[in-house]
Amino acid sequence: MKGKRSLHEIIYVPILLAAVIAIFFWYTAQNQERMEERNKNYASDSARLTVVKIDHELNNAVNQIRTYAYFLGESLTEPAITPEKLLTLRENTIFDALLFTDINGIDYYSDGRTDNVTNRDFYLKGINGEDGISIIFDPYFFDETMACFYAPVYFGGETIGLLRGVYLAEEYLQHMLATTYFGEEADVFLCMPDGRVIASSDHNQYDGHLIDILEETGGIDHDTAVSAKTVFTNGGEGSFICDPGSSTDNLCVMQLPDNGFILVQTFPKSVTQQMIRDENLVGIQLEAMLIGLFVFYIITLLFRAKREKELQIQAEMSTANRKERQYRIAVASSSFCTFEFNLTKDLIEQDVIRMIDGKAVSFLETVGLQAPCSVSEYFERWKQFILPESLDEYSNAVNTGHLRERFAQGKAEVVVEYWGKAYEDSPICVRQSYIMTQDDETHDIMVMVVTKEITEQVRQQREQTQALQDALMQAQHANQAKTTFLSNMSHD
Repeated sequence: MKGKRSLHEIIYVPILLAAVIAIFFWYTAQNQERMEERNKNYASDSARLTVVKIDHELNNAVNQIRTYAYFLGESLTEPAITPEKLLTLRENTIFDALLFTDINGIDYYSDGRTDNVTNRDFYLKGINGEDGISIIFDPYFFDETMACFYAPVYFGGETIGLLRGVYLAEEYLQHMLATTYFGEEADVFLCMPDGRVIASSDHNQYDGHLIDILEETGGIDHDTAVSAKTVFTNGGEGSFICDPGSSTDNLCVMQLPDNGFILVQTFPKSVTQQMIRDENLVGIQLEAMLIGLFVFYIITLLFRAKREKELQIQAEMSTANRKERQYRIAVASSSFCTFEFNLTKDLIEQDVIRMIDGKAVSFLETVGLQAPCSVSEYFERWKQFILPESLDEYSNAVNTGHLRERFAQGKAEVVVEYWGKAYEDSPICVRQSYIMTQDDETHDIMVMVVTKEITEQVRQQREQTQALQDALMQAQHANQAKTTFLSNMSHD
């Protein structure tokens, strides 16, 4: 009877082996879908950070030209801007070029060249007191696309023209668009709402609607192209997994909230395929191990092994089938601290760590807390390291009530900049991005906090503004001396 029972058990082995092979092929298919979806979510998070970065840079440039225009107007003694004054301003500006357009639409460059720009959109808006950004694809003074930042100049309360700061779009946006995933460069584009490409990470020229070009070249499929164009038309954002026949794995299309431009990012298909191959290789190795265990099991049955051995093999199989690799990539390589908390539950579950001089420093221990703890309490205690000049802005932005309110309004990111001092010898300026998503299963609002130091960037901006103020002050003193001299001569 024991021999018959062993024979029956051996007959079951091929059936179980076939089931394992079938499960492996099912696992392979599920693994590909899971990897594609996970990479799409990762690419979407990365694109959102790029959108925030570009929006911030563009807004900063508008603020700079607005400041320049104000000080320029204040320094004038007559309603006229000379090429010499433009050249002086150009030497103290962050822009590639500085131009002045008078009330009649005549554009003046610092080298004395002029042109008529009455048909330009920025002129029509600027003389009406507006400031902003204008992308010029056919500039008069340059041979490539320009990002033009403009603001009106006033004299005696009247608009006398507008000051324009110009960046060569490709060079200006290149470092912000450059994106790599696991060593593979992604193609990233900044577009107008009508689909024209302002700048791209690959430096190529594109004529026509970018989505049409990607579809025609096989980068994306037709359905993805139709879905992507809805973002160009209606705004917002979208992330799409492309058909297997496309050369792109997934496509992220997002509108810049403050400036209306559209960011398009392609995720390299080779990255996903390599990750799928790597994980499938693990599955193959696992299957080989399982087959080996089955062979061992057969031999064990032939030699009438104990039942405990069979249970051990089955336990090993069960453990191996439940094994799943965890996938987590840092959102910004330049951040010095990244952590996550549950906004719904007001809970930090893991310690907040920063590496300083090769040592792990706990932010929670610094403020007398340990995980798990209340995120509200952590925010409140961290205020002791915020400088007084930034405390109000930090308090208003970094609190659970404000974050919940912003999420309820449809805002997925909250960005705050502040000056603080915790472990450094001198204060540093920090930019914190709070990226909020909702968990699909628990519906809790999960927040990832990415912290970057921007001290040097802020200091450079302050130095540039101070240099401009000093130059304008010198000009004012010179004008005052000239006026005094003429007055004395007239009196004599």
